[in-house]
Amino acid sequence: MRHTWARGLAMALAVGVGMSALVACDDDSDDRSGRDGADRGEPTSLSAGFSVRGALAELPAGASGLELDQAMISVADLDAATTAVGATRPTDAGREAWVEWMGPLTGIGPSKVFLALPQGFNTQAAAPEEFAEVAGWSAVDAHSYAELSAPPYTFTVVQGVPDDALADSLVDSGDGIRSTREGEDFEQDLEEVSSVDMLGRPIRFLQRDDRVGFGTSTALVTAWAERGESLADDDSFDAVAAALDEEEAISAVLARAPGGGLAATLGQRLSPEQLRAVQEELDGMLPERPFDTVGIGWSADGEVHVVYHFADDGAARASVDGLERAWREGTTVQGRQPMSDLVTVDEVEAEGEVVVVTVEPADGRAGVPIQMLQSREFVFVSP
Repeated sequence: MRHTWARGLAMALAVGVGMSALVACDDDSDDRSGRDGADRGEPTSLSAGFSVRGALAELPAGASGLELDQAMISVADLDAATTAVGATRPTDAGREAWVEWMGPLTGIGPSKVFLALPQGFNTQAAAPEEFAEVAGWSAVDAHSYAELSAPPYTFTVVQGVPDDALADSLVDSGDGIRSTREGEDFEQDLEEVSSVDMLGRPIRFLQRDDRVGFGTSTALVTAWAERGESLADDDSFDAVAAALDEEEAISAVLARAPGGGLAATLGQRLSPEQLRAVQEELDGMLPERPFDTVGIGWSADGEVHVVYHFADDGAARASVDGLERAWREGTTVQGRQPMSDLVTVDEVEAEGEVVVVTVEPADGRAGVPIQMLQSREFVFVSP
């Protein structure tokens, strides 16, 4: 299970590049202090406007068997991202129109912004119009989204759908939940494969105003409906999200950091001699203190912000120099490319318990940072 989050991230990237959500908890939550110590207030619903923290508040934190250490979270403001790259939202939900819209946002050609599209959209297997035939709405209706992926758990929220969007043909599963078919959560049936799920699992849907929450787990859909504990209640995720909001990120990915240092992450891929050579080469290019959560956020101006969350302010300050050297002077383990060929570092700064590394990808390759996260490059490995 240790690498499940990486597999989930790889699947999300495949959804995007292959052409392949959001309601914040409306209940009261504790005020949080910002990365500079100032009150950053409560996260709000995405119906009130996009924010990374608002997106996290849409994602339930609790379900039996759900491991947040294995989770990958992707969120985005589709309207802002579309504007940033000069694209046009399609007027139909056909595959050709979808590809034309999403191409510049998912790694096809140079771009300012990258989206890790939700697995829940299932656009790697079916066109949005085919999804709509089953669900009653499609990804083309969405204005923003958030997704929590920790297989077999996947939960997605989309904002912007019409009233009463769910198809009448969906099965009534009680408590306002509608399903693609009868059956237990996660139950696969290849004879029941549909344009909503390529594995034939029952997918649960529930609508609240202009938002639909859906996924593989009845417990997560129910928790969302009941406005229970959310990922915004997790201090490290919330701190990373707040930092990304200060940088005006319009798309983001968050995950727990792979820990154990280079030996734990590279030991199975490299011989002992190769591992020692890499460790010597990267000496002084790693943070002095461990970090537990990372986030990557894309701003409309083309900047990418990589955020690291540490245990406290002192640990964050002590790690600035190592992270700056890593991003400026390091060489990737995969492909042996100088980091300076991939990104230009604009700034590295500690603010509170986070460090923010701001870069500009070379040649408009906005997806490079997430590819490094996916491949567990050294800049994302906690000592």
